Amino acid sequence: MTAEAAYAFRHAILRDAAVQLQLPHDRARLHGFAADLMEEMLGEELGAWATDIAGHLRQARALVPGSRPGPRETALLRRGAEYAEAHWQNEAAEAGWLAVAEADPDARPHALQKAGMLACESGHVPRAEAQFREAVECAVHPQDIAAAVAGLANVHREMGRMREAEEGFRRAAEIDRANGRRASLGGILGNLATLLFQTGRSAEAWKVFEEALELLRDGPDRRRYAIVLGNYAQARQIHDRNDADAGRLLDEALAIHRETGNRLMEGLVLSRFAADLAERGRPEEALRLADEALRVLREAGHRPGVAVVVGNSAAALAALGRTEEAERAFREGIAVTQSLGSRRNEGVFRGNYANFLMDRGRTGEADEMYASAQAIHAEVGNPVAAAVHRGNQASRLMRRGQRERALAAWNDVQAFLSARRGSDHAVDLEREWRAACSSAGGPDAAGPPPSGSGG
Repeated sequence: MTAEAAYAFRHAILRDAAVQLQLPHDRARLHGFAADLMEEMLGEELGAWATDIAGHLRQARALVPGSRPGPRETALLRRGAEYAEAHWQNEAAEAGWLAVAEADPDARPHALQKAGMLACESGHVPRAEAQFREAVECAVHPQDIAAAVAGLANVHREMGRMREAEEGFRRAAEIDRANGRRASLGGILGNLATLLFQTGRSAEAWKVFEEALELLRDGPDRRRYAIVLGNYAQARQIHDRNDADAGRLLDEALAIHRETGNRLMEGLVLSRFAADLAERGRPEEALRLADEALRVLREAGHRPGVAVVVGNSAAALAALGRTEEAERAFREGIAVTQSLGSRRNEGVFRGNYANFLMDRGRTGEADEMYASAQAIHAEVGNPVAAAVHRGNQASRLMRRGQRERALAAWNDVQAFLSARRGSDHAVDLEREWRAACSSAGGPDAAGPPPSGSGG
């Protein structure tokens, strides 16, 4: 074949035009021939082309009314979806699994669950919800029911519907427990434990985390074990940033993610390390690690994770005096989480942005942002963020001489401080409050600290 002929065949428009010139029966025969030839020649590279070959098979049967994909076409669709998923081509993988769901009724629940998971990772939460709901409706086998219910629970959590999420995780766990599916049960319990921690029930969360890790620790599913281990370590680090074991456990989880090629979870763990550095007052190191996390998460196509890193980086930028960059990062984090339907993260970013605005004397804007943050915290059941941002607001109001408003805000967080006495959040809030009172007129300007206060 000459170079000119090769170009003419490979150029998509010319190739399609040439194919359309063929009679329908000849065209179908050519598609079948192309599928046979590609499958024979590609060898180890077949995965990258499996979806295209399946497309040729679909065209080859186009003249047969009511024809359905055969086993060969279905197997190629599945292989193409698996290849795209393994190479972090989330949109292509989602489309591939939806094609499998249409081609193979028996595989439909599993394929829809996979498509929903990929849609969620890409930030298309409403689309993921529809796919998981359909998977729940058509699932028959216990393992498919549990996976679909747990996937839908994850969507509920992402969208701030914490009661529905908890009910879903508990239902899925019951199904897996009844059917002796240890690995799946461990993963679901890990998700439930994370939700319990996020909704302020840390004592129960630790027990559920421990059960999940016990189920997974010596099992063959290293990826799932590392995910639960990483979430457990992150929760411990958030609860107590001086927990030495938390950093060690995160390191262990990160090593397993890298060993098993789980780029998505590697990026999320790196983002947690970056957030911890920022909280410890090391903004330059935090930004360097955040850049690495962003690179990995963008490669993995995980828009929610990218939004979290961008939003968290804003505080580090502000600490370095890069005010304009910080404000852009805050706004971007809010806008992206809003577009993704990630209400929990949106509320956190709004509260952090309110602190930034208040520190720069933009009190009116800050009040509006605090109010919107508190509304979201209440909606999604995030009592920790609600208390932290209300305490932050109280101290900033005191510094600006608005004593009555400051006292009212500080009174709102007393129940949280009593329940979390000695935790990092409580200690930080009380330290910040005392400093604000001191600057506003002496250590007793707002009365003594609560009884039993740390520090």
